[in-house]
Amino acid sequence: MMKGFDPDLTWLELDEHQRLTARGFIVADGEALKVNPEYLLPRQVAEKRPEVSVAMVELDRDGAGRLLLRREVRFGFALRKIAHTDFFQSLGLRTPGRYLLIYFDTRGARDALLHSFDMEMLRWLGTKPPVSDKEIDASYWAQISDTMARFEILWNEDRSPADYWVPEFREANVRAKPDEVAVVPSEVPAFAIFMISARHNPATVRASFHTQLKAPQFKKWHPPCVDFWRSLTIESHRFPRNPDGTKRIELDERGQPIREKIVRHLFDPKEHLPSAEKPTRSARRKDLWLGLAANDVAIRGLPLGKGNAAGAFLLEHSPGCDALRNAQRSAARRLEELDKAAGRLDKNLSHWNDQSTKLEKAGFFQAAAGAEARSRR
Repeated sequence: MMKGFDPDLTWLELDEHQRLTARGFIVADGEALKVNPEYLLPRQVAEKRPEVSVAMVELDRDGAGRLLLRREVRFGFALRKIAHTDFFQSLGLRTPGRYLLIYFDTRGARDALLHSFDMEMLRWLGTKPPVSDKEIDASYWAQISDTMARFEILWNEDRSPADYWVPEFREANVRAKPDEVAVVPSEVPAFAIFMISARHNPATVRASFHTQLKAPQFKKWHPPCVDFWRSLTIESHRFPRNPDGTKRIELDERGQPIREKIVRHLFDPKEHLPSAEKPTRSARRKDLWLGLAANDVAIRGLPLGKGNAAGAFLLEHSPGCDALRNAQRSAARRLEELDKAAGRLDKNLSHWNDQSTKLEKAGFFQAAAGAEARSRR
């Protein structure tokens, strides 16, 4: 208001000198809007950071060519039961060799999983965190990979290094090949294990993990994991059931309740699958002003590039063309969600207005006012 902004104007309709100033007004505390809770978007809700852990194992093949878990270099127990399944044997991994394991919750948002990965990898390797004004991200791991030839992963009792992770490729732009990467389920439903050859450095590991969390790759490996989780069962005890399904309490000679053994499935779709209301990946952008401005440009039918003044201005203030287009698509999705939220609010308001009208016609408010007046007397 102090700057004279008109909320009805789009970013393109602002004065030239106001466009940069608008950057500080569109986002507040990382949220797109500060309004009635009914307007909160699914992607604005702060979720609990999903669990991520890192381990390293050594794989080999026996004389028959079967894949073996030869050694758990550090942790790796999440792979023990899976290593004896047909699912594990179907993996076309290049062996023998060491592999990093990233144990993660498949229901977590992509950005949240990457943040958890950064924090866990920083703790696991003991590398120095960046200066206070920078975050741990892909560029940080690229720098670490370029400056460090090996990483301490095991220690003796006297705290001297006992084992190292020595990446064969130190360049951050080297991509892992298909026979060096796999995603396998865990015996805990909803949790999966990302595997990648230890020949690669932390930057490549993070980039490959990031790729597997994107929608096209997620849709490839997640359904087989779900099929595996559906087959998971445990043996438990329960009270016998009557024909109508009610519990039947019977006592043994010591007066203790008798229970029967049953096989129970662990997988529950409502609990172990990503919610349809919360996207698998996060669209919570740091520079939301960029996405909103880019969306205004796209709605006008102008290219997001150097073909026009507005597109060139945005491109100048963004990391690149891909980042600009991603920000635009994210903003468009946010606005679509906001429209739906506004529709829900309008529907609720219409419902309660109708109820209020019915109560008024029935004399409810008049009677309530009379009762209050009598109580005051």
